[in-house]
Amino acid sequence: MFSASRLGVMKALTPRRLTLLWLLTLLVITACIYVAAQAFRSVEDLTLPPTENLTRARQAYREIAEHIPIAVHQLNVLLRVHVDNGSRSELERHTQRCAELKQWLETRRANWPRSTLIFRQPANINLTIDVGSMLDDLIMVFDSYTDAVAAMTRTNRAPQASRANTLALRLLEIAGQAQGRAEAIEVFLSFARNWSPAYRTAIFVTIGVLIMFVIWLGFLTYRLGIAPLRQKLVESTVTIEQQKKLAHFGELAAGLAHEIRNPLTAINARLYTLQRSIPPRSPEAEDAAVINSEITRLDRTVKDFLKLARPTDPLFAPLTAQTLFQEVRDLLAGELANHAITLTIGTTAPDTFPADRQQLKQVLINLVQNAADAIGQTGTITLSARCADHHLNGQRQPVIILEVTDTGPGIPAEVQDRLFDPFFSTKEHGTGLGLPISARIVAKHAGILELHSRLGQGAKFSIILPLQGDPDAR
Repeated sequence: MFSASRLGVMKALTPRRLTLLWLLTLLVITACIYVAAQAFRSVEDLTLPPTENLTRARQAYREIAEHIPIAVHQLNVLLRVHVDNGSRSELERHTQRCAELKQWLETRRANWPRSTLIFRQPANINLTIDVGSMLDDLIMVFDSYTDAVAAMTRTNRAPQASRANTLALRLLEIAGQAQGRAEAIEVFLSFARNWSPAYRTAIFVTIGVLIMFVIWLGFLTYRLGIAPLRQKLVESTVTIEQQKKLAHFGELAAGLAHEIRNPLTAINARLYTLQRSIPPRSPEAEDAAVINSEITRLDRTVKDFLKLARPTDPLFAPLTAQTLFQEVRDLLAGELANHAITLTIGTTAPDTFPADRQQLKQVLINLVQNAADAIGQTGTITLSARCADHHLNGQRQPVIILEVTDTGPGIPAEVQDRLFDPFFSTKEHGTGLGLPISARIVAKHAGILELHSRLGQGAKFSIILPLQGDPDAR
């Protein structure tokens, strides 16, 4: 079924792929073990600081977060009343409250040790507790606030009032930071006491499951990926043999199609003679008309099949897109106008290119008729051409692109995948050979036929042909 050389390739590749697979699996397992060790070390580094220190710091932060906003609000209210009414009593009360807040801050600063507590969390994240530094910042900002208020009351200047307001907002911001620190301590304590054992267990269980999964994946990959290579190679060989048989069958079918056309011609001639002897509008005349229609359809299908099986070699000659489009429009514009469909010629390139005029005309007529069928009633079909650089026949080269664009409903994606398959058609009486024949003709011109379409946005067929080159070389 297959050659010895292919067997040699298979035997050479299978051990190599197997070795690569197991090396990759071993690398992943080693990485998992390393991650597990690092995670275990991170959890082991988790140390629970003395509870009294954390509790005291959390309480200090909470007092700052609760006391400062209330005091600042009261000071702002008193200062606003003084500014609005010029009340000396409110200014005196403001001064008294400032002194009380200053005393409150200095008392707590004196009772808090000048030190910083740093505790390690998992993943090398540090929890820093420095209440004293925060109290220093509060005292410094508050002193600036009182100086700004004093200057404002002496000079009654707006800039000083703005500065006082800014400093008050800074005090509130520090109070917000204190609230955040208190909540961070609470989360740290909760995690350290309740979740560190579960965290450690979860790490090991997860990594253990991951290692087992990697081992299972390696085994499964070998069973489903490497081992079936032999079977796939055999199947590929069978497919190639089938394609050879289909090609041979195509040749036989082409010969059979030629043989079918001869009796069809004789039947059609005798039918013509018979129709002349049948009275018009009789049942026999109707039957003869149906037979004639079916014979015509069968003959057309045989002709299309012959074109697909044995396409005629093109007769290359210099051609311009404008000339080709004009001939197609002259031929089809009148028929399309009956369905309110306008066939227009858009922008065209003046460059000449080697092509078979009649074959390309056949392709364009087929594409225009398909577009008209898709539109149904009322729409526009545009023929245009442009020159560009395109990847064609294994290299990037100058090409001319002939485009047929319509305003129809578009083509669904599932239909686009089969549109160039022989005998596939969305039309009720279509043969499904028009587009495959067009693609074969374009291929004979060393070009390609492409489709671009979205539902609701019409469709565009592009005939991409070499702009230059030796036609005989193709």
